[in-house]
Amino acid sequence: MNYKKIVLSIVSILMLPGCSVVSGTDEVDPGEGEDTEYVMNITSDDVASFKDSPVNIKFWNPITGPDAGNLQNLVRYWNDTYGNYIKISNDPLAENDHYTRILTSFSDNSTADLTLIHSSRVPVYQRANKLRPMTSMLSKVGISSDQYLESIWNASVFDNDVYALAWDIIPTVFYYNRKLIPEGYTEEMIHSDDFTVATMQEMMKAAYVHNPVLSKRTYGMAFNYAFTENPFISMLYQMGGKPVEDSNPTVPLFNGAEGVAAAEALRSIPFTENEDGYKTASESGSNHLNIFRQGRALFTIDGLWSTNSLVAQNEQIDTGVAFLPKVNESATRCTYGDSHVFATFTNNSQSEHKDEAIGLVIKFLVDNSLEWYEGGKVAVRNADINNKKYQELPWAFISQKLDKVVLPQKVYTYSTITGATGEYISKLCEGTLTDVQAALNDCASDASDLVKKL
Repeated sequence: MNYKKIVLSIVSILMLPGCSVVSGTDEVDPGEGEDTEYVMNITSDDVASFKDSPVNIKFWNPITGPDAGNLQNLVRYWNDTYGNYIKISNDPLAENDHYTRILTSFSDNSTADLTLIHSSRVPVYQRANKLRPMTSMLSKVGISSDQYLESIWNASVFDNDVYALAWDIIPTVFYYNRKLIPEGYTEEMIHSDDFTVATMQEMMKAAYVHNPVLSKRTYGMAFNYAFTENPFISMLYQMGGKPVEDSNPTVPLFNGAEGVAAAEALRSIPFTENEDGYKTASESGSNHLNIFRQGRALFTIDGLWSTNSLVAQNEQIDTGVAFLPKVNESATRCTYGDSHVFATFTNNSQSEHKDEAIGLVIKFLVDNSLEWYEGGKVAVRNADINNKKYQELPWAFISQKLDKVVLPQKVYTYSTITGATGEYISKLCEGTLTDVQAALNDCASDASDLVKKL
C-alpha cells in the first residue's frame, strides 16, 4: 500500500465528527520510604543495561480528561523510581489532535515509542502496515494471553501476532443520582435487565421540577447532545443489529430496521415531555456534566471515563452507574465499549534496546492497572478482575457482566462507519432533523463514501 493511500485511509477516520530526567541513585530500592501501594515487579537487575545507556520513552496518548491524573500518577512514580534509567516522557493531546499527530508522524516515521490508541482503530493501522508486532516484546516481560479475557486479547491479534495490548474496557454507561429517584421506583429497577427507555422516561417525568430560572430547574435527564454515537451504537446492538457487515466491511448496516428503532428510542429521550408540556431533558447547548454534578438531574449518559467528574457523594448527589436502558421489551440490555490499547508504531528510533525498555514500562503500567481503573475503566486482566480493591469500585460489577458489553467489530472500516453516525444522531436528538430513516440513509451514504477512500 502506498503512502498516499495510507493517509487517505486514516484521514477518513480523523475527519469524523467525534497528557528533564529524574535523578536517582545507581542502586534503586523501589518503594523504600514511599507511602504507596504501587507494585514494582521490576528490579534493578532488569534495568541494569540502561545504566550506561539510558532511554527516553516518548509516550503519546489521548488522556486529557478527568482520568488524566491517574495516568500522571503512574508516570510520576515510574520516573521517580527508574527515571534515570528509563524515562517516560508523557505527552497527551486531546483525542482528535492525538490521532492527527499520529497521522502526521507517518511522513517521517517520527511516531512515539509507545502510544495509547483505541482498539477500534487497530485494524486500520494494522492494515496500513504502520503497527509493529508486540508478541516478542510482551513475552519477554511475562505478559501472555492466559492472563487476559480471550475476546480482549484476540481483538488485536492478526496472523498469530499481537499488534496491541488492551489496558481496559471503556463502556458507555448510564449515571443516576440516588437522591432524585422518584417515589415508587428503586435502584434495583434501574439495574434490572427489564429496565427500558419507557420506564426511564416515567422516572424522568416524576423527577422533573420546573423553574423559570434554568439554574434552579431539576431535570429528568441531563442530555449529552455531543455524545450520541456510542448510545446509538449500543441501542443498535440491543436490537440485534450491528454497524457493518463482517464478511463485507464496506457495507453499513445501521440504517436498517434495528437502527431506526435505536435512533427513535434515543431521540425520544430529549423530547420527553411532562404533563405541563415542558421537556424533562436539558436543552442542546447546556453542560450536562455541570447539571448532573450540581444535583439537578436524575440521569445522564457518558463514558465511564468521566467517572472522576460524575461519581460523587455529597449533599447534592449520590451517583450510581448502570448499563444503558434497553430500547424496548424485546431488546437485550447491553452497551458498547471500546478499549485503550498499548501500541508500537514503526518509527525511526526503534531498536532492541529501546524495545526492552518499552516492555518494562508496559509491564509496570499493567501491573498497576488498579490506579488506571480508578479513573473510570473496566478491568481486562483476570488478576485485576478478581482484585478485592478493584471489586470495591462502583462499576466493578461490569466485569462480572462483560457479556453485556459489546466490543468493536474487528474490521478496518469500523471507526469510519460508526463515526459517521454522531452528527446525524445528534441532529435528530436536537430536532434539526426529523425523519429518522432519511437521516440514517444519508448517514450510511456518507459512511460509504468515506469507506471508499480506505
